[in-house]
Amino acid sequence: MNLEGIHFSGHEEIKIQHIFANVQNTFTYEFWVNPNASISFPFQSTSLVSGHKGQNWAIGAGYGGIDGKNAGVGVSVGRNGIAVFEHGYHYFPATLVYRTTLRDWTHVAIVVKNKIPRLYLNGRFVKQGLMSQKENVFPSGVIGALESYGGFIGKLDQIRIWNYDRSDHEIRTDMKKELGYKPGLLVNINAKNGERAKKGEWLGAYSGQVTFPESHNPLVSIIIPVYNKWDYTYACLKSINANTNGVDYEVIIADDMSSDQTTEINKFFQNIRVIRDGINKGFIKNCNTAASYAKGKYLLFLNNDTEVQKDWLKNLVELMESDQKIGIVGAQLIYPNGNLQEAGSIIFNDGSCLGYGRGANPELPEYSYVREVYYCSGACLLINKELFNKAGMFDEQFQPAYYEEVDLSMKIRELGYKVMYQPKAKVIHHEFGSSTSQKAIELQVQNKAKFYYKWKQQIQVFPPPVYQRAEYFREINRQKLKILVVDDRIPALELGSGYPRTFSILQSLSELGYQVTFFPLQSPEKTEPHTTNLQQKGIEVFYNLIQEKLNFGDFYSKRKDFYDAIWISRPHNMKEIGQMIHSINHQQKIIYDAEALYSHREILRLGLHGTNLSQQKKEAMIKNEINLINKSDIVITVSKPEKELIRLYSNKPVLIASHSVDINVTPAPFIERKDILFVGGFLTSPSPNEDAMQYFVKEIFPIIYKTLGAKLWIVGTNYLKSIQQLASEHVIVTGRVDNLWEYYNKCKVFVIPTRYAAGIPLKAYEAFSHGLPTVVSPLIANQLEINEDVALIGGNPHSFAQKVIQCYQDLNTWYQLRANGMHYIRAKGDKEQLKKELIKLNELVKKD
Repeated sequence: MNLEGIHFSGHEEIKIQHIFANVQNTFTYEFWVNPNASISFPFQSTSLVSGHKGQNWAIGAGYGGIDGKNAGVGVSVGRNGIAVFEHGYHYFPATLVYRTTLRDWTHVAIVVKNKIPRLYLNGRFVKQGLMSQKENVFPSGVIGALESYGGFIGKLDQIRIWNYDRSDHEIRTDMKKELGYKPGLLVNINAKNGERAKKGEWLGAYSGQVTFPESHNPLVSIIIPVYNKWDYTYACLKSINANTNGVDYEVIIADDMSSDQTTEINKFFQNIRVIRDGINKGFIKNCNTAASYAKGKYLLFLNNDTEVQKDWLKNLVELMESDQKIGIVGAQLIYPNGNLQEAGSIIFNDGSCLGYGRGANPELPEYSYVREVYYCSGACLLINKELFNKAGMFDEQFQPAYYEEVDLSMKIRELGYKVMYQPKAKVIHHEFGSSTSQKAIELQVQNKAKFYYKWKQQIQVFPPPVYQRAEYFREINRQKLKILVVDDRIPALELGSGYPRTFSILQSLSELGYQVTFFPLQSPEKTEPHTTNLQQKGIEVFYNLIQEKLNFGDFYSKRKDFYDAIWISRPHNMKEIGQMIHSINHQQKIIYDAEALYSHREILRLGLHGTNLSQQKKEAMIKNEINLINKSDIVITVSKPEKELIRLYSNKPVLIASHSVDINVTPAPFIERKDILFVGGFLTSPSPNEDAMQYFVKEIFPIIYKTLGAKLWIVGTNYLKSIQQLASEHVIVTGRVDNLWEYYNKCKVFVIPTRYAAGIPLKAYEAFSHGLPTVVSPLIANQLEINEDVALIGGNPHSFAQKVIQCYQDLNTWYQLRANGMHYIRAKGDKEQLKKELIKLNELVKKD
């Protein structure tokens, strides 16, 4: 037998279930192993908690439960030997320990009989362990790891778990054979199915009974209509059991009088309900009947020829419960070969339908965002039970099947509800698995005519069947204002540099009901979790699946008449694509997010470094930027002073889109805090943040430290050596951190010593919103339009240092600034105020 092996690096696992609770006290583990790590040897015992760390878990010891009566059995294998463990409540002994040298592939068998483990190596018995003192011991179903206790390093192959004690002869006879199904074989994992098994796709690797969680008050009733096709039903149920977490659910099998192995379904699956009433009703009537038995608030209709993927149901339910006007949520359906089957579907005005994206890569941006659609396939459909009944259930005129979910979606909309597509709910669908394709096509043709006759008045406003323009019709509400937003990269909040503001604007545009696409012009990386967060807000976010700049010209040429307006952020992006856009579509409206006059920032920077520009040169720089502004139709800026400044040079309409933040006050009191905080990204050099920290550390901080002995925390994404070199015992440069809250909560004073910048300092908004008193430069105070009631202001190194010391030491000053900063945010950082400004785009964009 050729052993290829399943490679484990210490971070993977194959999880079938923690323990096999229906197999007690007698069972067998078998596997080939080639370990690449050694283990720590514990004492052999039946009562200790020792030695379970430093192991190489070929089979993780599942937890026996809090009652203390039971234990799961696991096996650790290293180059230096083997240990068999039991795992229960405050109980983790090694009941068999054997020292040996394993340098190559070795066959290991652990035969547990009446709670006593026996070890075989290469078919030869070598040692018997101690009898367990627990009431029951169970085999475990986690391969290659034991959660927080570590993983396996090396290779495993031909992993088999049996529900009985194998004999010496059986072990020697079969150990060099590849086995198919044999009585008593629960788990059979090898190199051929191992990688799929790591992903949770372990059909064929496990043939034991699956136990679903008991639910007396389920939130969701999963209804699976079946008629024969046992293999599909089996795989479907296995996938549900493996991939459904975070939702209380029940499974209802609506058996339409099957005659195959479906009749024995309870031998394979526990805690499911089977509805079988002696009548073969057909698909639609079968679904309607089963719905009357459901206990859940929601019904989830699921074809039996599906295999659901991780967290599918949780993602469907979360979207459903995010908006009370959502009536139906459907999943992303994927063919078994990995291609997309459907990302929501379109109804045309002749009654025909199209699954959007059929045959494409399901990971592409256009198929990866939440949106309102005409309908979603009934292969996986979530609906409120009360609403399902109110809509009259599935219309039985479409019996036996096809068009029933299209019709239901129309009825749901008539009742004032939306149909939504959820790309995070991924479901593999063997299309036509429950019927022949020829029969399915015949039924579709018949029921299309019925559907058209029923709904012909309503669907007159739907698009014509022009399939090549499907992306224009993929959202049902085609009257929405369509906006393409262009910035350097997908806005990751931790980067600073205006990206938190971009993120906030994108969310607000979506919440206003605009159809929004985001295009990262300079850096196409799919940054997470930010990409998914935007997609879940209904925003189409482009990225490249390979690290290569996206071609905006190709993209826009394909959508040249799709968008009502293109929103462009930052001068260099306007320079790059502004003229290109008008060369492709000279009527395209452009919104230029100037944010501020960057030329003013550059003039300040040059002055700080000794370059005194002539007035003529300054005016030329400003004029170049104004030329960009004048190539747009609408200008966006961040504050009233910036708006007034731009109006000195341009008569374009100007809107103010500042940064919106929520109050997120940190609770630590004055007396428990210490140290000084700066938060900002250091992405390029030169930059305002780089200059601010160089200035602060070299000229201001030494004065502060001499008096206070406080540390300085410089927190944020850092690509610059110049910043890293500032680190010392008293200056901590953290780089990116995932949780800023703890820094806002432990530090006493926030500093913004910025000497050149444009727009508004978003970091000030964040500090104020967290209730952290702040000291700023005069430039920042001017941009924020504040005085020392809101933040202390230091105009030179000595003054700035003294302001920090005052805030750090004076309790009254600290609490007054904390309160006034939060008051400022309530007035200036209000999201509703931002939306009031952005809603003006409707009129401005449509204005000729």
